[in-house]
Amino acid sequence: MKLKHLISTSALVLAGIPTNAQGQQSIYMCKSCPAGTYSAGGTSKSCTPCPAGQYQNLGGQTSCKACPANSTSSAGAKSIDDCICNTGYEKSGNSCVIKTCTVLERVFSSDDNNSCVGTMRTFQIPFGKKISASYHVSVAIVPDIYFTSFKTKLSVSCSGSIISGIIYSNGTTYYPEENRSGTTDDDKGINVSNSVTCK
Repeated sequence: MKLKHLISTSALVLAGIPTNAQGQQSIYMCKSCPAGTYSAGGTSKSCTPCPAGQYQNLGGQTSCKACPANSTSSAGAKSIDDCICNTGYEKSGNSCVIKTCTVLERVFSSDDNNSCVGTMRTFQIPFGKKISASYHVSVAIVPDIYFTSFKTKLSVSCSGSIISGIIYSNGTTYYPEENRSGTTDDDKGINVSNSVTCK
C-alpha cells in the first residue's frame, strides 16, 4: 500500500494519532517535525522552531539541544555549527574557548660590560586584557680624557621590559609604538613605555 493511502481508524487509535471527522487521517499529515524544530508529540501538526541558543539536528524530536557554553544561535538552528561563539571566544572543536593573545616581551638588564641587553620571552593574555610595560636606561657620562669636546659612556644601568609585539588569535601580529622620554646626553637616561590590548 502506498504511503499516500489512508490508514484505518483502529491503527491510528492504537498509535495514539487523532483522526478526522470521518475517522481517517492521511499518513502525510503525521510526518515528523523537521530538523530545527520540535513538538510535544514529535509530529508536524504542531512543530515549533528551536528557540535562540538551541538547535536540533534531527527530525521528529520533542525538544532541542542547548548550544555549547559561551555561544548562541538564531531561532530554528539545525546544527551545532549554527551555534556562534560569543564575543571574546572562538571555536575549538564543538566548544567555544576564550580567545588569547601571545605577547612578545623583551626584558632588559645590564651585563658585565656596562651594556643594556634584552631577552625575549612570550606569555598569554586573555581577550580584552590590556598590558603595559616600561623600562629605564640610566647612563653615566664623563668627558673623554683625550677629546674634552666629546663625551663617552662610563656605565649603563638597564631595568624593566617593553612589549615588542602581540600575536592575535587570528595569527596577525601587531607591533606597538614606544613612548620615549629623556636622553642619553645627560645622567637622567631614557624612559620607554608602551601597552597592548588583546582583541
